[in-house]
Amino acid sequence: MNAPVRGHDLDRDARASTRGATGSVELLAAPVFADALVSGDTKDAWSALRTALVDGASYADVAADVVGPALVEVGTRWAERQITVAQEHLATANATMLLSQVFLDADVAAPNGRKAVFACVAGNHHALGVRILSDAFAIAGWEVRSLGANVPTDDLIDFVRTEAPDVIGLSLSDAEQAGAARAVAAAARASDRNPTPLVVVGGFPFVSGALTAADVDADAAHADVRSAVDALG
Repeated sequence: MNAPVRGHDLDRDARASTRGATGSVELLAAPVFADALVSGDTKDAWSALRTALVDGASYADVAADVVGPALVEVGTRWAERQITVAQEHLATANATMLLSQVFLDADVAAPNGRKAVFACVAGNHHALGVRILSDAFAIAGWEVRSLGANVPTDDLIDFVRTEAPDVIGLSLSDAEQAGAARAVAAAARASDRNPTPLVVVGGFPFVSGALTAADVDADAAHADVRSAVDALG
């Protein structure tokens, strides 16, 4: 695997990618799928996801092309006060449940001998993105350690030093969390391991353009789970 140039920004083409068969299923349009997540009526949503999977979509395709855009729609509705916090939480819980079913149905690749640690930096309480990354990399054959939301910086650094992963994936929900990401990246590079682990980042500040990978001294920022899996193998 060729290491990316440090500070590489999001692949702009990846943001708009809708490859796979998912676009052929009407229910998978983001507003309609978001309706299902917010209402809790997920029977039709699961039926549509199964159709997409039969048509050849992968876990990463479903996450990037279906669930991700629907959750962006949910977030927009919350920001515009069209739905409540409780409804937003319900939508996230339903999305997590549906993706878990997709994960359980996936064919897992043989172990590739590489390890990844994924975590939300301190202050980021939104763990679904890390869960999606962890599942996608596990399907691709990686040994994965998924730490979830709001991991204290010192604890995360200690964990990374102990685990010695090939890749560290950090999720940020706000530009104010950049300092935590930089601290983890600096600690990873201060290690005596050769080569040092790659540090990749993702989350709203990078998608929105508020931050770049260079701002947190990361090797790369990825627009979605599929671009991360494609780049890292």
